Amino acid sequence: WRVPQKLDGHTGTIFALAAGPDGTAYSGSDDCTVRAWSATDGTHLRTLRGHTAGVAALAIWRDGTVYSGSFRPDGSIRVWSGIDGRCLSVLEGHPGKSVMALAVAHDGTLFSGSADSTIRVWSDGEHVRTLSGHTSAVLDLAIGTRGRLYSASVDTTIRVWSVANGTHLTTIKAHREHVSAVAVGLDGTVYSAGTHESAIRVWSEQDGSLLRTLHGHTWSVLCLGVNTDGNLVSGSLDKTVRIWCGATGVLLETLRARSEVGRLAIGMDNKVYTRCDHEFKVYVW
Repeated sequence: WRVPQKLDGHTGTIFALAAGPDGTAYSGSDDCTVRAWSATDGTHLRTLRGHTAGVAALAIWRDGTVYSGSFRPDGSIRVWSGIDGRCLSVLEGHPGKSVMALAVAHDGTLFSGSADSTIRVWSDGEHVRTLSGHTSAVLDLAIGTRGRLYSASVDTTIRVWSVANGTHLTTIKAHREHVSAVAVGLDGTVYSAGTHESAIRVWSEQDGSLLRTLHGHTWSVLCLGVNTDGNLVSGSLDKTVRIWCGATGVLLETLRARSEVGRLAIGMDNKVYTRCDHEFKVYVW
């Protein structure tokens, strides 16, 4: 039984979490701010202000640059210095629509998934292309190990794209309803979770075939991540965080939260950051 540390400060629901390569953790909230926290002791480091609507998505590049996307009517993406929290630029690409997901490729290319059903591709602050094909909101994005981008949508599918040129490679009919989360393992294995489904599905990176299904949660799984050991971490409405062996799918550990786990992020030290529904706190496991 683990007792999590609580990080207090937000005055609204937390919708986004991310952990940087230097150990700094970030949380984005309905209070329109992004807060930075020390991974060492949970100290509040700084608050990033500028969005005019709630922060829905966060991503961090390997150099520590922070990207945040907001709900409508703001719908902007802000780029922040990971050193001092200065806003470096504002990207406008999904006018009037919420930015629901962000992901950064190894070369610094930024991808933004939106309620407008598209994914926009950004390089050096410029919009370079739009990936179209989903028929409903894009809820999550993940960068794969072989130059692939995975997008999860309300349209029940995961689409696979080339990071290099945006080519649509294949579509996985992943779940009966919304695909709430997608994550990629260190070996390229793809994981997905669906709204109103308690099972996690595991897909082959090679051909998109279903490899196995992970059972253990008793209610909808809303968020997924992979730690530095290659193990899968999942958060659910059943008020648990579960850790699964990436190689075998065996359940390794169950962490019991106070309420439904709606978001999670994993630090380089394998600390798990979670947001529980109806609370304005970040929990650190």
